[in-house]
Amino acid sequence: DDRDGSVSVTTEGNVNSDIVGTYLLKYSTVDSAGNTATDTRTVNVVSGNFVTISGIVTYDKVPSNSNNIGLDYSNITQEYAKSVVVEAIEGSNTAIAFTTTDALGQYVLSVPEDTVVKIRVSAKMLQAGTPSWDVKVVDNTSSNALYVMEGSLVSSGATNSQRDLHAPSGWSGSAYTSTRVAAPFAIVDSVYSAMNRVLSADANTVFPPLTVNWSVNNVPSNTMNVSLGQIGTSHYSGSNLYILGDADNDTDEYDDHVVTHEWGHYYEDKFSRSDNIGGAHSADDHLDIRVAFGEGWGNAFAAMALDDPIYFDTLDASQASGFFFDIESGTSTTKG
Repeated sequence: DDRDGSVSVTTEGNVNSDIVGTYLLKYSTVDSAGNTATDTRTVNVVSGNFVTISGIVTYDKVPSNSNNIGLDYSNITQEYAKSVVVEAIEGSNTAIAFTTTDALGQYVLSVPEDTVVKIRVSAKMLQAGTPSWDVKVVDNTSSNALYVMEGSLVSSGATNSQRDLHAPSGWSGSAYTSTRVAAPFAIVDSVYSAMNRVLSADANTVFPPLTVNWSVNNVPSNTMNVSLGQIGTSHYSGSNLYILGDADNDTDEYDDHVVTHEWGHYYEDKFSRSDNIGGAHSADDHLDIRVAFGEGWGNAFAAMALDDPIYFDTLDASQASGFFFDIESGTSTTKG
């Protein structure tokens, strides 16, 4: 729990592209309280000529309706998946090249020619050094598996080629009938927007590691068992975001203000001070002032990070209901 943001990031291992072999890279972060987090990557260097595989990564984003109540599946847009990890994976399931997308979802990988590879995109943002970050979206109901999407195993050939990947929403017109591949990438993009707002003020920000727990099994509940998806509601706790995903009940992956609000709690906790005692709260409650301030902060930060004053939350059957309020000019009859 590094409240002053003093986090060191180190990288162990090097890759020599001129020497054939298998290399292990290890990223480590340590905060001022001694908490650590690590991530590793295996990179294979093989002999022969190399070609470039490039492409654009996009995902389906479902906006709110024009009245800000419910999601509008008739106006799904394709958005760039920004700053996410992209790998070339060869037949033995080993990464032979690694990069991240840019702000336009573009990636470029150099791979050996005539090698059968597939492109894997992870719902993960990773950068060492200064600035740095380590954000991933996992399935808390499936042993914290990282969400990824993959293309097919195809030969890299002898010339440069392009492979675009797109994460679909899974919506068939009346319900989710296939895998909701886009959801984790929509969450990552909300976090990207939040981090970018901070980086615009301090380009050297070192963000402590963050895990976002999202699952189609994550339901509102009065009990807590995150491995079963009983997360209470979308919330922040101990370097983790927990985001609802239960369709036709309450799912928040496209409620970008909700995701960014919870990221605001992470930011407040890691870079400042948070006295928020949490607990249940709704719009017209009289709250402990620590909760009132913390929730007001989360709402305000989301509006600033997204450049959008309308905070909305969708829920119920077909995600067709919900509520909204105007952070900029709205009024409240129950102050605090």
